[in-house]
Amino acid sequence: MRCICTSIVATLVLAGTTLADTINVPGDYATIQGAINAAQDGDVIHVQPGIYTGNGEEVVRLMGKSITLTAAGSPEATVIDGEDQRRCITCDDGEGNNTHISGFTITNGYAQDGAGIYLGWNCSPTIEACIIENNFASWGGAGIGAVGSNSVVRNCMFMNNSSSGPYGGGMRLAGVPGFIIEDCIIRDNTSSVNYGGVFVDGYFCGIVDSAICGNSGPYQIHGAEQSGMTVLLGECEMSHSGDIDGDYVVSVNDVLQLIEVWGSSGPGFHVADFDYDGDVGINDLLYLISVYGTDATPTGACCVDECWCKDGLTESECDLWNGTWWGPDTQCGWCGGKECP
Repeated sequence: MRCICTSIVATLVLAGTTLADTINVPGDYATIQGAINAAQDGDVIHVQPGIYTGNGEEVVRLMGKSITLTAAGSPEATVIDGEDQRRCITCDDGEGNNTHISGFTITNGYAQDGAGIYLGWNCSPTIEACIIENNFASWGGAGIGAVGSNSVVRNCMFMNNSSSGPYGGGMRLAGVPGFIIEDCIIRDNTSSVNYGGVFVDGYFCGIVDSAICGNSGPYQIHGAEQSGMTVLLGECEMSHSGDIDGDYVVSVNDVLQLIEVWGSSGPGFHVADFDYDGDVGINDLLYLISVYGTDATPTGACCVDECWCKDGLTESECDLWNGTWWGPDTQCGWCGGKECP
């Protein structure tokens, strides 16, 4: 009797359990959206290399499902293309951090905001290892536009996205409670009015271990806090100190560390990627050799008071001025209290 009861319980438990499936595009479904429509929470959608387009307002809509949408090939080979007519990806149905988007090039999106990726209120997917480039928004957030999202965006490159509106060629993040950008390169994005890189309006956004360079406007970012190895540069040029190990001198240890990660490729940021192209290669080694032996004590913007900021000071030099040091590689913009640089 005990064995019979155990078998009945096991049958009932299995009957209530949904096993995750792997869905292949185009093997099982010809389109990414067709696969998403069929997917259940926990499923993984593998997208083979190719260019994927769509109809209507977007190419892909995640429909609030806790699924993993991932490229089977490299980002360069697996492309979600808006054809300059529609948004590439929409998350506007309550997606959480268990919704994953990974490994795509997201390009040629067109929308009022969030042309590459749009994240609606309380929609917070995890986005990793993507190239978001050449998208256009008539208002803002050509790469990503988000409202009330706490997404994590990791190991991605945002490049050559543009907005004819006022804010955020790369990203426009409004009312975000805890948005995190980590190990990303955000470069060469433009806005016709202001803030070509990242514009944050309200709440909190953290940028960690990332490179933000070459974006239009007086500042690379607005309203975000940067930490770790994050660098802010007016031009995407090799102006890194060359200090990989953080001991403030460029030595043989830095050369050995670069060789150890030789061939690492992005699309995200790596501390040995001195030209911010997503790859560690010969140009980075030649640059490191050119600055070998230099003092790499970090310098940045020092806000002395509300109307005076000095560039290129070390933290100890800033202390001598009784100023507030804004971290390595920061630059002065305007002095205005808490938003000094």
